[in-house]
Amino acid sequence: MKKHLLTTAALLLCLTHCAHKEGKKEQSHKSSPASQSSAVMVPHNPSPESSEESKANLSRINLDEKSRVKVDDAFRAVVRNDDKKAKAAYGRSYKFMPEFVQFAFDLRFKNFDHGAQLMEKLPYEASEKEFWQALLKSKPKSISKAVCEELKKKNFEISKEGTLPGALNEELNWFRELQEVVDQSYKEELGKAKSMKTSEINEILASIPYKDTNGAVLPLKDDVKKKIFSDSFFDKMRNAQRRDTRYWTENFQSPLKVWTYQRGFIPAYAFDLYSSMAITEDPKLNHFMKRIKGIIKDMRVENSLFRQRGDALIQDEEDLKKATAVSHFMNRYLIISTFMNLDPALASCGLH
Repeated sequence: MKKHLLTTAALLLCLTHCAHKEGKKEQSHKSSPASQSSAVMVPHNPSPESSEESKANLSRINLDEKSRVKVDDAFRAVVRNDDKKAKAAYGRSYKFMPEFVQFAFDLRFKNFDHGAQLMEKLPYEASEKEFWQALLKSKPKSISKAVCEELKKKNFEISKEGTLPGALNEELNWFRELQEVVDQSYKEELGKAKSMKTSEINEILASIPYKDTNGAVLPLKDDVKKKIFSDSFFDKMRNAQRRDTRYWTENFQSPLKVWTYQRGFIPAYAFDLYSSMAITEDPKLNHFMKRIKGIIKDMRVENSLFRQRGDALIQDEEDLKKATAVSHFMNRYLIISTFMNLDPALASCGLH
């Protein structure tokens, strides 16, 4: 089974597939367990390095096996949200890590003074160092809130230029090493979990043909409209969304919890349903478009991918600008974003 770098798509897939034995109707929204494991730890994946060919050409981090084990122990503790073990493991392995990985640990552990010392060695532009030095000096209780406030000060004006550090391959190699630890932890945890039956609402959503064989969006057929165009159906879908969103926002810092949580429905179906409904003709359409729009709007707080896709569907151009800026920031700082769970933490930054 192919490995995947941690990507936004992988985040969506894990969020949408934490039910463990799903039917064939859901196959179009599935991916490998390796991708699914990327849930809580994932920032965005840079392009074009996301291609399989590029990933195959990346070399592994240059460590002997004994040193690698020590590094992986520190990563594993972070994945399991066990900072006590992570600090101990980091103390045994930090000398094998490049400065940008050490800096990510410093931010997670709030070692602001040491982080300020490391900043001078990092391959960042002067404006970037100024930003991080100011943040380190303020010693914030929450890194994500401090980053959000800085983005607000900049009016979410984040340049696409210089999105990644100069040492791109080295950071991606270390990122891949972290991903392999995440994959293994995911498989171990999933093996302990009980299989769960997919929900009724998800089965209905999975049975709807949203696109033709060429990928073109299809309007809803009459039999589908008869089945779902009722307040009872959308009440169930809304209740499932609220439960799932609440669980995710309360537990995203604990991968072991969200990996084994079964969502009420696969989020991708909500986006697909909105697209199909938008080109469907029906006397009751306006009422139910308001219902599905409300669901899409409230899903946006879960992660930046949901926010961007939701903004695009409901044509919220103002917020799409903010969501895109958040994505650019996380692209720039892959390891930091992963260690600090910035994607879900910043998903609601500036969202009204």
